[in-house]
Amino acid sequence: DKVYGVTPWRAIYAQNYFGIPKEKTDVLIMGADDEQMDFNHKSQIRAEIRRKYSINNDDFLVVTGGKIDAKKNIHLLMQALRNLKGIKLLIFGEIEDDIKSVFKKEYDAADNIIYIGWLKSSEVYKYFFAADLVCFPGQHSVLWEQACASKVPCVFKKYDGMQHVNNGGNSAFFQDTTVESLRDMIIKLKFTDQYYAMKKVAESDATDIYLYSKIAEKSLESYYSHNV
Repeated sequence: DKVYGVTPWRAIYAQNYFGIPKEKTDVLIMGADDEQMDFNHKSQIRAEIRRKYSINNDDFLVVTGGKIDAKKNIHLLMQALRNLKGIKLLIFGEIEDDIKSVFKKEYDAADNIIYIGWLKSSEVYKYFFAADLVCFPGQHSVLWEQACASKVPCVFKKYDGMQHVNNGGNSAFFQDTTVESLRDMIIKLKFTDQYYAMKKVAESDATDIYLYSKIAEKSLESYYSHNV
């Protein structure tokens, strides 16, 4: 009855490649398990993590991570934010062989970058809670939607058919991923009016669409429409 893509461009792919009628396709986005997200203690979790890594309240904390390879452009983000006053970058995840030497070079040259290694999936949400901004300047991963679900402002690399991670203004996009453009975007968002507008949307019910509970409801719409 219905064919779903987990991103808008995948739904378009189903239409174009398999010839599925547009009205029969829809998007059922990836998201995050709200049963593992302790929103009631978000402020406490944020404070604990920032205290653990000596991150002050007035530091603008950017969080990124996941599978760290060349396509994720995290090494470019490190270079862009290296030693910027009032900004700290926290990175989690495993470093792939193709980027290890570059990663180490950027890490050793910076005094404001924190690398914490691999995290359990249930722990990732806590580090998103601690962030002022979650940033993914490269290839898409499931962490994009998880970051949106954590109700923090986000910045992503712009891809056609991937605008679903912005629902009313919770996210912004890098038009390109040069070191200069990454740096300019982060500086532009550091506790500015634009940032606080994004934060207001991120903390609202606009980002409920990224929660499993809401995604599950949507998955049942087709069933109920044919079984009433």
